[in-house]
Amino acid sequence: MTLTDIKTTMHHFNHIDTVLVLGATGLAGQALSTEFVRRRKSVIGVARKNTDIHLDLTDSSAVENILKDLSPDLVINCAA
Repeated sequence: MTLTDIKTTMHHFNHIDTVLVLGATGLAGQALSTEFVRRRKSVIGVARKNTDIHLDLTDSSAVENILKDLSPDLVINCAA
């Protein structure tokens, strides 16, 4: 799926308020975060550094805790 495809289908996500973007500092993560912010969604960026939340995605209990604590409406995994 390309970024254009994602933009085209994003109108289906009107009910979404909070988006958790894993890998938010990468190319795809930055582009998607920008698009959701443009659409006035609350975006929480997750990566190893330089984001709202620093997280090692190989730590399954930490990931589980983040998901429980934040309860995002949508999780997008752009992590490599």
